[in-house]
Amino acid sequence: MDETKKANLEASGWTVGDYAEFLKLTPQEVNCVDMQAHKEKLDEDYLTFLDSLNTAATASPWYPRYGDDSHCMNARWISTEQSDKFGYLYDELSTSVIAITLLQQPRLADIPDDYDANMNLICEYRSAVPLLINEIRRLREELEKSKR
Repeated sequence: MDETKKANLEASGWTVGDYAEFLKLTPQEVNCVDMQAHKEKLDEDYLTFLDSLNTAATASPWYPRYGDDSHCMNARWISTEQSDKFGYLYDELSTSVIAITLLQQPRLADIPDDYDANMNLICEYRSAVPLLINEIRRLREELEKSKR
């Protein structure tokens, strides 16, 4: 806003600010609103936001892990360690667990039977999203070059 116009409004008793101040949003809420607007068009601000999430997260690759013991009945978790064997969640908790996607003992929630698909998707996205971001940027750069 023009500084003169702002000063005139404030002199008349008006308060001048942005939507976040008006709605009394927290910084996290502002970030969520801003990113929702950028997500609609996958613009550079949103790609940068995704990059920042990627950088902050535990390094990839991530692997799906399965376990079934008396402590963690039918457990599913995401780990930084790859293994084809059934594991024991409590053996890995302090070293390699990224997230637990299913824990039935103690019973936390009733969920549909697609928990393996969800876990596999999360693991795959961890490696795929940075590649997709780079491809979007590369294609945009090519498009810009072709316009010249």
